[in-house]
Amino acid sequence: MGALIAGASMLSLVFGFAEKARKHAELAKSYLDMESEIIGAGTLDDFAILDKFESRVMAIEAMEPPTLRTLARICQNEINLAIGRPDEVENIPFYQKFFAHF
Repeated sequence: MGALIAGASMLSLVFGFAEKARKHAELAKSYLDMESEIIGAGTLDDFAILDKFESRVMAIEAMEPPTLRTLARICQNEINLAIGRPDEVENIPFYQKFFAHF
């Protein structure tokens, strides 16, 4: 039991689960804050307002962790299969699939 607890603690230190959860909560709050401002703005006919919101989206996205490209390709392959485009599915080696989440 002690080894299990020590192993879980070690994984938590190495991968920083608490830090990632906090970062996710901050990003989600930023998006929700911006969404409430968009709804509060009413009709968005002015391009200056739209540019301001697009700028804020890009600023929030800049704080996001980098994209896991192989994982994104796996998801895109699943989408292509689901919508009937098997010719657009990319072959991904097994070792890349295995480490896609890292």
